Amino acid sequence: MVLNPANGAVISSLPLTDADGNGYNLTGLATQPSTGVLYGSTSNNSATSPRSLVTVNPANGRVTLIATFGSSGPIPDITFTPDGRLWGWDHDSNQLMLINIATATLTPVTGPANISNFGDGIASDASGVLFLGGDGDLGALRKIVLTVGPPPTGVMTTVGTMNGPNDSAIAAMAFSGSTLYAVDVPNLVTINTSTANVTVLGTVSGSLDAITFGPAVSTAPPTVPATSSLLLIPIGLIAIAVYFLRMRPRQAGC
Repeated sequence: MVLNPANGAVISSLPLTDADGNGYNLTGLATQPSTGVLYGSTSNNSATSPRSLVTVNPANGRVTLIATFGSSGPIPDITFTPDGRLWGWDHDSNQLMLINIATATLTPVTGPANISNFGDGIASDASGVLFLGGDGDLGALRKIVLTVGPPPTGVMTTVGTMNGPNDSAIAAMAFSGSTLYAVDVPNLVTINTSTANVTVLGTVSGSLDAITFGPAVSTAPPTVPATSSLLLIPIGLIAIAVYFLRMRPRQAGC
């Protein structure tokens, strides 16, 4: 699904299926900065390959499985730092993980851990600092300064308390330039990374759970620039191939 980042209006959408026609539920989405490849993490309830790392072709919705996260996961949201490393918050162990993009192996990051685990939207800024919304839209916006490692370590501090409209999950985050966008279910919002102030841009039909910025795809109108196409993935597949988007409940699995 491609949205207008100014107001959340849907521009285009595609079903998510693999080569055999199996549908996938995604809960995280991130664009690799050097290759432009779109990676996703599947939900705990995905009918196909739950708790797994996949790639997604935004031109046709084709999903390719990389590997499962094993006994770990789900990973509610994922993000790349500019150096090409992939990160996500492990819902079950309640800590930050470094994710191997070839094997889906998770390496625990020393330091960031033990938050309320409500939403777990995460995004890296252009300098490689991570921002995390793990306490819902009325909870803390946190930032994590990482070290190169090995082993990977991070220092987590609180930016401030968010003032979202719903007391709902910050289900996903993504930066466009210096602007932090987020899914504050069921709204598309921006979050000020200095003050934690939340600004509602629009309400999208249903709820959203995975966002990333990436190149415009062929289904989007040519008037939408590549740098301002917001890719969002619907994550609830039902039998008639209609996609709905769910709200992640507080403290529940993904």
